[in-house]
Amino acid sequence: MKDVLVRPIIFIGVPRSGTTIIAETILSNNTLAWPSNYSDRFPKLVSLNVLRRFFQNKYIDIHGNKSQLHKVGILNKYAFKADESYPMWDYLIGEEFSKGVINREATEIEKKSIRRYFSSLVRKQGKERLAFKITGPSRIKFLQSIFPDACFIRVKRKSIPTISSLMNVDFWKNGGANNIWWNGLVDSKNEKKINGIKNSQLQLTAYQVYKLNELTLKEIKVTKANIIELNYENFLTNPDSEIQRICVFCGLGFSIEIKKYLTCNPLINRNKEDTEYFSQKELEQIKNIKAFI
Repeated sequence: MKDVLVRPIIFIGVPRSGTTIIAETILSNNTLAWPSNYSDRFPKLVSLNVLRRFFQNKYIDIHGNKSQLHKVGILNKYAFKADESYPMWDYLIGEEFSKGVINREATEIEKKSIRRYFSSLVRKQGKERLAFKITGPSRIKFLQSIFPDACFIRVKRKSIPTISSLMNVDFWKNGGANNIWWNGLVDSKNEKKINGIKNSQLQLTAYQVYKLNELTLKEIKVTKANIIELNYENFLTNPDSEIQRICVFCGLGFSIEIKKYLTCNPLINRNKEDTEYFSQKELEQIKNIKAFI
């Protein structure tokens, strides 16, 4: 039986850095399987992945969309669409994956159960290869121990627009802007300084963006992961070229579905000058945060 977990494609990056549009462009390739909104809602029921065959086949092609990228209809929530599916990960490893740095390798039990789960997911969707996206901490060490031949794609965006974008979404306004969102981002060296900025949403957000990037670079160096980096700004300027670069890296065809996705989803460059996001005083506060990381 063919191993469907050979060279899985894994997208990583800081939230609001462009990971969604770039990942979904690649995930539109019809050979790829991925965790879905059903994995998110019913993580124990891997058998529900067979639903993709009903939504997407030679007679029907219903693709769910994320509201952050598109206007969506009333039935969109029922359609089969890619999702980061953190409840699925929590179920698989028995801890809060979404909030953790997970700076460790998977145990042998975790490796076997996770590979078995994803192998079933791919087969039930009727596809040939696994791909998925996670944001926040890269968790490369953990993921590489499960998928040693994984193709990692790190999406990067300029820090100032990333910080601004985070501060304007509801999940962040109600969470990470007021407290450290991910466990493991504060060490003894920085604890006192973090206490000094705990009342500043801007500085707490800036700290977490810079810290995530720092930890990712450390993981890349230590693990020597098979990874390609993609700048969101370059993607906006020349999407076809950047997507082709990912396809070549992953050994994935620049398929009709990918071309169609790029055509049907025109890009909007929301990046502006730094001073259009924040005042000079605020930019100086951000600069000070970067200096002590």
